[in-house]
Amino acid sequence: HIDQALQQSGYTQIWMETPYRNDRLLQAICKTIPGHRSLTVACDLNSSTESIITQSIKDWKSQRVGKRPAIFVLG
Repeated sequence: HIDQALQQSGYTQIWMETPYRNDRLLQAICKTIPGHRSLTVACDLNSSTESIITQSIKDWKSQRVGKRPAIFVLG
């Protein structure tokens, strides 16, 4: 079970993807990871439009990241 494996590993997983594939990666994460888990997405780091958002996978399901440089953090 993926939820149990995540919990037992104790590791933080970090993904980067090319900006045009961000939304596909987010969709894949939302389909694979249980909805109660938290995911942080950091976009446009070191710019005036920087955003760092942490919320549950279930809340990410209705959102998009768009074509912005982003880092996805699960752990």
